[in-house]
Amino acid sequence: MVTLDRETDLRRQERELIERRARTAHELLRAKLERPGPATWWNDVGTDVFIELVAARITPDEAATVRAWRTTGSRGSWGSVAVTSHRDLRNRWRLDWEGPDLDEVGMAIGIAAAHRLGEDPTAAPWTPEGVGGASVGSPALSATLADRADPRRRRAERFAYVGVDVDEAEGVVRCRYDLDGRAFTEEITFGPGLAWTPAAHEAARLLFLLAAVSYYKAGAPPVVDLGATPVRPGELDLLRSFYVDGLGEFAVRNDLDLTGIELVGGRPAPPVPAAGQPARPDASTRPLIPFGGGLDSIVTVELLRSHVTDPALFVVDRAGYRFESIERAAAVTGLPVVRAEREIDPTLVRPTDDERARWFNGHVPVTGIISAIAVLAAVLHGRSAVVMSNEWSASSGNVRVGGRDVNHQFSKSETFEAAWRAVLAEAVPTVDYFSFLRPFSELWIAQRFAGMHAFHPVFHSCNRAFHLDPAERLDHWCGECDKCVFIDLILSPFLPRTELDAIFDGREPLANPALADRFRRLLATVDDPKPFECVGDVDECRAALVLAAERADRNGPEHSFLHQLVDELGPAAVEAADDGSARLLRPMGVHHIPDALLAAAPLR
Repeated sequence: MVTLDRETDLRRQERELIERRARTAHELLRAKLERPGPATWWNDVGTDVFIELVAARITPDEAATVRAWRTTGSRGSWGSVAVTSHRDLRNRWRLDWEGPDLDEVGMAIGIAAAHRLGEDPTAAPWTPEGVGGASVGSPALSATLADRADPRRRRAERFAYVGVDVDEAEGVVRCRYDLDGRAFTEEITFGPGLAWTPAAHEAARLLFLLAAVSYYKAGAPPVVDLGATPVRPGELDLLRSFYVDGLGEFAVRNDLDLTGIELVGGRPAPPVPAAGQPARPDASTRPLIPFGGGLDSIVTVELLRSHVTDPALFVVDRAGYRFESIERAAAVTGLPVVRAEREIDPTLVRPTDDERARWFNGHVPVTGIISAIAVLAAVLHGRSAVVMSNEWSASSGNVRVGGRDVNHQFSKSETFEAAWRAVLAEAVPTVDYFSFLRPFSELWIAQRFAGMHAFHPVFHSCNRAFHLDPAERLDHWCGECDKCVFIDLILSPFLPRTELDAIFDGREPLANPALADRFRRLLATVDDPKPFECVGDVDECRAALVLAAERADRNGPEHSFLHQLVDELGPAAVEAADDGSARLLRPMGVHHIPDALLAAAPLR
């Protein structure tokens, strides 16, 4: 994990990287300035400069959008893209743009922005012949971008919990919130004919508390008003962490500080009658296993199945839609599926242009929300436990900012698991909650999955399978994203190249040198932070690479890319990774697996 600090080597490396791109962009720019075309000059400049500066810093989906704009963009598109690139690079990567060494960056973005602002991009100060390049740090351009780029985007004043309503007949929970007068309602449907006990209503209240972050993030105000919501002290501690740590990545990408968030309102929640319930229910009977179709939840199911009675999978569908990538893998398990449908307020998913301009966007701790939905489903269906599939390295952060770890997988971490268990022990003692894979590394999990051949054709972890836009959604591995790269890497010590190529539909990432930088970020051979994705830590990735390179079937010239990556590690790192692999293939760390299931978890 790296630390984001203005004085660290990371900042220096980030600046050097941007400066190199700026010089390349500047060369492109000068060439075009020498022979501008009257009709397309600004279009080409805006496009080429933007792609040169930013393409390596955005997701494949965003890059595809940029390339589509490249051929279809209207006259004003490139100014908008340039201004957006400035905001994204500054906010998402926390770069210090002040100073003359980045004049070329400012000039490049400024020229593309000039057209949008209705000015002549060939006139000073936009050209090198002007004032030496308009730095983003220069007062004129900084003010222009601040005024024009996002004139309406600012933090809201107050986010409020309005109330949670339960339609017992239809089995629908409605969570209502308010952001500076803008109302939001989320609906979670569990279906009719279920018993809404006091424990179920308690679980619905906890769901109401956690689901709010999806709507809070639109305005990210400093004040969260709990209104008349019943809440216990431990729940307040969890909630504060859920906002500050769960939205840590969101805060970094949007250049926000949420550490001072103020939770106000709320009223004491009454104690829950014990009603003769045991301290923890027997998790070996009727457990509920959240299932996403990836290798982690598959390994949990297969290791548990002979040690539990009447297990069921749990899947959260989008309203009116089931993901085929989940359904195929679920069918192979042969287990029944308990379902809930989550319908996010349509306004948040499809905002107006004005709302899109005003609202923030970014990652939320969705696993925590799914966990709350799963607990309520377990209560309603008489299930003993929610058995998660969060591994040891999910607790590993991506970066440190302001002395705090920022972890994309916060709600998969042991920190969240322990806090959530404590809350449930008081509010919903009829349901246990734990991760069955907590003591195991991704390398250990991949080794087990390698032998589960029935799932190889159907498992899916590529993010494109779950894209909000159906037009962007894939029913196969894209073979290019960070998730695809990581899954290929972690399985490569245990499966032959031919099998991995079949899994990735002929697009195995380790056969594609164009993905070198994605591998390097996972391996920490560059100074970029670990990708903000559900991927393993550096030790796991390096051990997987070294073990894969030792396979006899990975020694031919067609595997030169893999061995190039090993060489880039250096002898000392290779030796450390080789030695560390034995540790990673054994259980380690804290876990909360109950005694009844210890036999299912090979902890020795």
